[in-house]
Amino acid sequence: MKNVIELLKEFNEISDYRVITNEKTSYELFFVHEKLETVRSTDISETNVTVYVDHSKYRGLSSFTLSHADNEDTLRDKIRNAIKMASLINNKKYTLPANEVLNSEIESNFKDYEPKDLGAKMYKVLMNCASQSKAKLNATEIFLYKTKVNIKNSQNLDKTSISYKAMIETIPTYDTKKDSVEIYTQLNFSTFDEVSLSRKIKQALKDVTARARAKKPDYEIDCNVLLRPQEISQIVFNYASDLNYSTIYNKMNKYNKGDDIQKDSNGDKITLTMLGQIKGSSQSRIFDEDGVTLSKKRIFKDGIAVANFGSNTYAKYLHKKVTGNLSLVELKKGTKKEKELKEMPYLECASFSGLQVNLDADYIGGEVRLAYYFDGKKAYPVTGISISGKLSEVLKTIQLSNKVVTEDRYKGPNYALLKGIKIF
Repeated sequence: MKNVIELLKEFNEISDYRVITNEKTSYELFFVHEKLETVRSTDISETNVTVYVDHSKYRGLSSFTLSHADNEDTLRDKIRNAIKMASLINNKKYTLPANEVLNSEIESNFKDYEPKDLGAKMYKVLMNCASQSKAKLNATEIFLYKTKVNIKNSQNLDKTSISYKAMIETIPTYDTKKDSVEIYTQLNFSTFDEVSLSRKIKQALKDVTARARAKKPDYEIDCNVLLRPQEISQIVFNYASDLNYSTIYNKMNKYNKGDDIQKDSNGDKITLTMLGQIKGSSQSRIFDEDGVTLSKKRIFKDGIAVANFGSNTYAKYLHKKVTGNLSLVELKKGTKKEKELKEMPYLECASFSGLQVNLDADYIGGEVRLAYYFDGKKAYPVTGISISGKLSEVLKTIQLSNKVVTEDRYKGPNYALLKGIKIF
C-alpha cells in the first residue's frame, strides 16, 4: 500500500503539502484517597495532512486526519475532498519553509528514569507534603508523556523532535465540621525537581487551608496588590500577543515598534522575550507546526516595543523575518526581594475566578476567590472581593521580585507588586 505522501504526489492540483505525525506514549497513575487504584499505559499515533492549492492569485488549504481504517481508496477520497475545500479558500499566497532536515530532543531528566520509578518519586513528594498539612490531596492523577513529532512538507523539509512532559492533577481538600473546601490544582512540567514540586504542592495545601478560614472583609481595604506567576504571565502574554504578526496583519494591534508602554515610569521596566524553549516547561518546542525552528526574540526592552514575531504565514504576508510561532515568554527579573515587596500592607491574590486584562479598554481586574491581606502587622485570608485598575497606570509603578521561577509557559519574577488598584 502506498503511503500518504506517495498518494499526494499523484494529484497535480496540489501546490504544496504538509504531513505531521505525532507518536505519544504515556504512563498514567490514578489514586483515590491516597491509594493507587489504576495504572494505565497508552501508545497513540496520529497523522494530520494539510493540502495547499494555488488558484488564480490565491492560496487555499484544507486538512484531514488519517485513520487506521484508511486504505488507498479512502485516502484518495480524503485528498480529493481536501483539494476541493482548499480551492474555495482565498488566502494570499505564501511559501512554506524549505530544505531543512533535523533530528533533535528537548532536554529533560525524565529519560533518566523508568516511568514507573518516576511516577513513584513524584507521588512520594506529594504525600510528604500532605503529611505536613492539615489538608489532604484527593483524586490525584499523574500522567507521564513522551512525544515524537515529525513534520515533512513538499519543499524538502523533514524535522523530528522528541519531548517529555508530566501533568499532575490533584484536589487539595480541607475538611471542616460543616463542609469541605477544595481547590483544583494542575501542574505541568518537563524536568523533575523535588524542591520545585514540593514548593508548588505545599502552596496549594496552604491555600486550600486558608480558603476554609477566609472571610469577606467588613471593612475597606486600600493597599498594594501582589500577583503570582499565573496572573503575571497573563498580563505579559496580552502584550506579547499585541506584537504578533497576525495581530498586526489584521490591524488589531494597539502598539507598534518604538511605543513605550510605561511612559513616565518609576517602577521596574518591562523586558520581555519570546522563546521556543524554557528548561522545565512542558510547552517547549524545537520547531512549530510549520516546521520553523524556534529560538528567541526580545520584543520589549525597558518598556519599549522593539520587535515583532509570528508564524511563517503572517511573516511572509508582512515581508518580515520568520521567527516561528513562539509560545513561551521570559520576563526579566526585578529589583526587589520578596520581603521588600511585603514590607507595606498588601493583598496577595492567590486565586481568581478569572483575571481580566484588556489593552484596548486599558483595564485590569477580576473577582478574587482567595487572597492574603497583610495589614502591616498580620496576614489574614480573605475572599469575596474584587480588584480593578487602569492598566497603563498600573504598569508605570509595577515592581517585580528578583526571584525567578518557571511556571509552564512563563519564566520570570514570582511576584509583581501593583499600585493604584481599587479593592472592593
